[in-house]
Amino acid sequence: MLVTAFLFFSGLSGGFAQTAPAAAGQDLLQDPSWLVGATLQSIITQFGSPLAVYSVRGPESWQDDVVFSYDGIDLYWYQNRVWQIGLSQGYGIKKGDKKEAVLAILGEPLIQEESYLVFRLPSRGWPLRLRVSFSEQQVVQALFVYRPDY
Repeated sequence: MLVTAFLFFSGLSGGFAQTAPAAAGQDLLQDPSWLVGATLQSIITQFGSPLAVYSVRGPESWQDDVVFSYDGIDLYWYQNRVWQIGLSQGYGIKKGDKKEAVLAILGEPLIQEESYLVFRLPSRGWPLRLRVSFSEQQVVQALFVYRPDY
């Protein structure tokens, strides 16, 4: 599947050279959730070919993902639609921020665990969540916007 995706996209636009356009950059920092539910065609049209394509192994084989990696954003695919977005920054926070700063900026989480916080985001026709994962030093390690119903 990964090889098929690679061959398809490298032939579609001549290789991996595109990054997110500047016009979309500000929207991604403000509220990247608009990408959840995007189709394969709309992502390729808007962003071009990804810098890299890789797979992520889930706990079960049916939970494996194909990921398109652009500069500062990873798009996780399920049935030709984006279901999850990995970010280096968004919603006023970024990798390296302290847990206390995240809570001060985003407020009370829906779920609070030692290693992560989950926040409810405004719906876009389906439920959305922001998961902020922390390192052992309690600094932001990863940000994910996702559909919890997948």
